[in-house]
Amino acid sequence: MSLVEKQVFIPIAAGFDEGDVITCTMQLREVGLSVCLVGLTANELKGLHGISICCDYSLNQLVDRAPPDLVIIPGGARCASLLLADPRFHHLLQMTWARGKLVTALSSAQHPVAQAGLPNYEMACRFIAQGNEETALFVPRLINLMR
Repeated sequence: MSLVEKQVFIPIAAGFDEGDVITCTMQLREVGLSVCLVGLTANELKGLHGISICCDYSLNQLVDRAPPDLVIIPGGARCASLLLADPRFHHLLQMTWARGKLVTALSSAQHPVAQAGLPNYEMACRFIAQGNEETALFVPRLINLMR
């Protein structure tokens, strides 16, 4: 499967890190990946620094859709906490891992993700944490993993 046939979901909630979302979206789309911003709601969402984004889909619209090849949990501790409190988001993660696809947490989302007990041992091989790497350098690594 070529990169243009692969899909990436970036779920966002209020308080998302705009820099992470924009950097990831731009770099992934530049190589031909289909990137969808997925909101907890269909409404416009305001980020950490007050920038608002309209999502391509809401989580409700993706319930019966095949999981993506990659889910990126963006930075912003509040955003990650809101996502992790939503059962639809957990369903998306479970479906993604069940199909052998990847999930990543960007740096400021890593702590809430770890507190939520994700990923468990069985899922750990398909989970990539950003660590302290800059987002602009981390995204090309994700792209290489998807090739």
